[in-house]
Amino acid sequence: MSPRKLALFSLAALLLAGSPLAAFELPWWVDSVTVTQPGTGGIGSVRLDGVWWDTAAPDAISHSVVDGALHLSLSAPGLAGAGDALTPWTLTEEFGPLDPIVNEITGSVWNVLPNDRGVRELVSGPDFLGWIYPRPRGEFHGLGSLGDPAYVSAAFDVSADGRVVTGHNELAPNAAGFITHEAFAWSPSTGMVSIGLLPGGSPGGSTGRGVSADGNYIVGDSSIRRDVFQSQEAFRWSLGGGMQPLGTIHGVSSTGQAHATSRNGRVVVGVNEFYPPTRPPEGSGLPPNYFRRAFRYTDDSGMQDLGLLKEYGEYSTSEAVDVSASGEVIVGNAHRLQNPLAFEPFHPDQAQPFLWTREVGMVGLGNPPLPFASLVPVPQETTANAVSADGKVVVGVDRVLWGPEVDARTPYMLEQAVMWTEDLGWKYIPPFRLPPGPEFIGSEAVDVSAEQGRVVGHAFLLSTDATTTVDPALLDGDIDAFGRLQAPFLWDRQHGMRPLARVLAGDYGLEMEGWRLLEVGAISDDGTTIVGTGINPDGQQEAWRAVLHRSVRTGDADFDGDVDRQDVAALTANLGMNAESAEVYWMYGDFDENGAVDQSDMMLLLANYDGRSSGDFNGDGVVDAGDYSFWRDHHGDQTGLADANGDNQADAADYHAWRSNFGLVLGEPVADQTVPEPGALGLLVLAAIVGWRRRKDWPRRGTRRHKKVASVGPTLPGGSCALLCLFVAINYRSRA
Repeated sequence: MSPRKLALFSLAALLLAGSPLAAFELPWWVDSVTVTQPGTGGIGSVRLDGVWWDTAAPDAISHSVVDGALHLSLSAPGLAGAGDALTPWTLTEEFGPLDPIVNEITGSVWNVLPNDRGVRELVSGPDFLGWIYPRPRGEFHGLGSLGDPAYVSAAFDVSADGRVVTGHNELAPNAAGFITHEAFAWSPSTGMVSIGLLPGGSPGGSTGRGVSADGNYIVGDSSIRRDVFQSQEAFRWSLGGGMQPLGTIHGVSSTGQAHATSRNGRVVVGVNEFYPPTRPPEGSGLPPNYFRRAFRYTDDSGMQDLGLLKEYGEYSTSEAVDVSASGEVIVGNAHRLQNPLAFEPFHPDQAQPFLWTREVGMVGLGNPPLPFASLVPVPQETTANAVSADGKVVVGVDRVLWGPEVDARTPYMLEQAVMWTEDLGWKYIPPFRLPPGPEFIGSEAVDVSAEQGRVVGHAFLLSTDATTTVDPALLDGDIDAFGRLQAPFLWDRQHGMRPLARVLAGDYGLEMEGWRLLEVGAISDDGTTIVGTGINPDGQQEAWRAVLHRSVRTGDADFDGDVDRQDVAALTANLGMNAESAEVYWMYGDFDENGAVDQSDMMLLLANYDGRSSGDFNGDGVVDAGDYSFWRDHHGDQTGLADANGDNQADAADYHAWRSNFGLVLGEPVADQTVPEPGALGLLVLAAIVGWRRRKDWPRRGTRRHKKVASVGPTLPGGSCALLCLFVAINYRSRA
């Protein structure tokens, strides 16, 4: 077995009172953590339960007291050398003695990286421990493959916190094998792991299409053999239960796909399709057109047919594509069919999304109004791809067709990403703004996050010069089947639509040398992690994962670890830039991320500017009278501005730092000169000097509005193993 990783559990003495109870399920190898109150003799305990592959189960737990806190250490199981059978395990560690009358145990969990104490939230409750992940570390990396060089990987979905990814490994071009594709689960602690196929699935394949928010469950489809026939069936996979088939709607010959699952994996949605689609089995009592239906699956109800959109009638189909975190709201698409035995009037709306709930059933969302006038009705297809975790935002694509056939010669008349909300209905997502060269011709929204309302998808571009071809490296995309450049995008309300590759580099400083992004698969509910498929530096297709997080200080435009004159110059060069007319990024100086580079961003930079320690408060590289005026304007502020000694307050000590360095040109030695205390006459002279020397680019007196700058902790070095820290609060509250 490979060397085991170490998980560190720390029970810290923290004063907590009145914390609300919340419930979170534990992913991966720990299924539950239970805290027992001190009993007779004042002894309490922490019990851990989980399931892992036999010989890889953890077998030891110990504790020690460090700085008044109880620390539990546990060996995390590895994968190498593990068997095929899943083995439950339970480990218990006692602690104490504590006086059960005086000391009350409240289970509270902080999950952090040892070198970065930032956490997302605290979960508390009597006798309860939850699982909360740390603030992510910004990174872009490939997910690898299952080890066979004949296969390449693709990622399709990610858990709510971004730490569990699913997709499949597929045969590379010109490769051969009995298994054409194989579903995988990936996490930082396990890497890429095959989750196999349903019984009798080989030859054939499986694909992971959805991950539960907690990362415990994966859903998708796999080939399966029932009796002598092989077909494709929806599945749900978990670490403890493995891959389980979900059956069919009516128990007759069909194929199925599971597309998504609820937060806890209890509700699964997808589509069931009869094969062959032209005629169902005899005796089934189903109409001849019955071949494609949306389904909802639970353990109690089995696979439930969600029916058809009423206004589309009997000759139509339905599919479910996503479900809210609670499992109560299902989003899908309804498609019209032509009845070959009857004359029907032409219906422009050929497809529209729907919402389904148990209380109301299936309700169509209609189509967005066309952005152009048309003298004759034109076919319109609006399809949904995802719904937000709260079930209130739907994203997808609206397509207008020239005719019944769509190909490279006759592409869509209109193909544009759309968003639906309860308040506003359907709205087109505006395209991103490009430099001269490519021409934006369409887009499709693929997924939406619950937090921050970020949307990911693909933009479609053509060259404005018919004699040239768009260079895929320009926007880190690829040429699609229609001869268009397909470039992944990220949209938010502050910045609009921007090429994803530029966002990763310009907003987060992520290195992508040699990578080209082909497709984006999903964005995590918390909006921090995006997964997809690309071409790696070796020229091979590979799944990738990008974590949107910065570890640099506010004001560090070039991501080099300091806030200096280069950062000031970058911001100054872009002052006045805004998202209404251009792509705006952190590297341009948009430090408050509001889509504009303005004086508020300058204030944020100067509050972190390294030159403050020498008295260069206004960032012009010279310690002079202008800096005194800046200090005077902010005297008494607790913002970091004009703060030379780093105590977060502009006061007399900062004045003395300016005074002792007066005349300094940053990067040059200090001239030997004496600066008097600012008496009344001196202040008048300084005011006159300020009026002559102050640069117009820097803020005048009264320009003091800015955001408070939050400190960012260090991150783990590359290759380091993330450790888990659980803090069980021991609330020393007297009950007397």
